[in-house]
Amino acid sequence: MQLRLMISAAFPTLLGVIIYLRFVRGVHLRGRHHVAAATAVVVLSVLAWVGLGSGELFDPQWACFPGFVGLTWLAVVLYC
Repeated sequence: MQLRLMISAAFPTLLGVIIYLRFVRGVHLRGRHHVAAATAVVVLSVLAWVGLGSGELFDPQWACFPGFVGLTWLAVVLYC
């Protein structure tokens, strides 16, 4: 169970780091904008992780909506 949890978290985490380096640090955001963008990347990466683990690692009853938001964000990021 723990190995499956770590493997499922690796992809959104890696993608979150790449997005952070490209869109937050790459455009040299400062102050509140930097904190807001970094927080958004972290939250959306966690939601994508919940979406990838929905039904197998997490109960789909509560993970459906956060997973939808996270996987929609993931699809938009991968499309760009």
